[in-house]
Amino acid sequence: MQHNVRHVTLKNGAEGLYIDMPGAGVVAIDIVFRAGDYLSPAGKTDTAHVMEHLVLGANKKYPSSKEYSREFSKYGAYNNAYTGDYHMGYEAECEASEAARITDLLCDAIEAPLFTQTDFIAEIGNVREELKMRRNNDDVELSLMLEDAMGFVPKSFKQRESELSAITLADVHAHYKKTHTSSNMRFVIAGPMDHLQKPITERLASIALPKGTGYIELPDEQPKQLKSPLLVRNANLDNLCYRWEAVLPMFSSLVQRDSLSALQELLFNGIHSRVFGDLREKGLVYGIFGSNYETKHNVVNVISGQVQTANIADVFEILHKEIATIANNGLPEKEVQDLRKRAYGEVQRYNQTASQLSGWYRQPFITRNEIIYFDAFAERLEHVTSSSIQAIAQAILEAPIDGLGIMHNDTEVPDARQLFAKLKQG
Repeated sequence: MQHNVRHVTLKNGAEGLYIDMPGAGVVAIDIVFRAGDYLSPAGKTDTAHVMEHLVLGANKKYPSSKEYSREFSKYGAYNNAYTGDYHMGYEAECEASEAARITDLLCDAIEAPLFTQTDFIAEIGNVREELKMRRNNDDVELSLMLEDAMGFVPKSFKQRESELSAITLADVHAHYKKTHTSSNMRFVIAGPMDHLQKPITERLASIALPKGTGYIELPDEQPKQLKSPLLVRNANLDNLCYRWEAVLPMFSSLVQRDSLSALQELLFNGIHSRVFGDLREKGLVYGIFGSNYETKHNVVNVISGQVQTANIADVFEILHKEIATIANNGLPEKEVQDLRKRAYGEVQRYNQTASQLSGWYRQPFITRNEIIYFDAFAERLEHVTSSSIQAIAQAILEAPIDGLGIMHNDTEVPDARQLFAKLKQG
């Protein structure tokens, strides 16, 4: 998708990216603050989350959430707000001619939320319902419990729900005051920017927020090695969920990031892949997944899935065998060449719209203040080699900090220590 990227710093300290896509008919807007769960008061994890629910609602200009929603969507525009471990964001998609009006409406909400007691009570109830719903996703609940046990920011949905009654409206006001400053604001806007950048910039530069003292630092999380695997009982499961996280030092180059993605592609993506393909041929799994996330100091490699208890030992045996084979021997050149072609095609296919391109640039920009140019991807792939992928496989197997979590039912309890040993064998 043809586009140009412009980085801007506004007079109020906000920074952002304009992704100019000539001819596009839609604009995607994402306004982000370093305001996630880690900045909530201790024992009140969802303070940030409750605040986020309140912001895109009643404000000084539109004193009820229904009024605001009706005005926002009257020509088909979409909005949403989200809270993660580190960031809070307000996003919108609209027809291109609506972009200035929609930006204005987002700013109206962000700069002057009402935070009424009535709305606060309602949103505590809504957040409670959301947490109960999300807790039914066993894989995600296990991931939160494992990351909490390893020393990272997340807390389980069960714990978060138990803390909701402690959150007060004063906590919400304090979180907003601490985090919603213009110098703590980042934005990524994609669409036909030629005639839109000026009015959008003027509105963002004049947003009625205090300037603040800059972009808030990410937390200094200190991950720790678990003494034993985390076992979580769930009587409702017919199979088991597993999650293995290996903590690596922060990468110093794009080659390392791309090589980790390449390794996961080789192991898990498609019936031809080394692990997933082998497991499917043997009738052992429906799916197995690789992913990763970054903290301030680390990259964390994740392998997860669901499987019957009777099959888990074979799954881990094959998983370790394939990672160890790459770690010890590298890869045939043809397999690397095929990987490059496949990865390039997939990236092109997945990034065709304004919101998709915005997503490509968003995470490295808001997390590391980096611009990772989409058009440079083909050249980057040439630096992904057998040796670079081999080094990542070695780093995963040799990671000094890792953790295994397993959620199981009452009747089939796996030997977690033996399973963990399969992943750590030489």
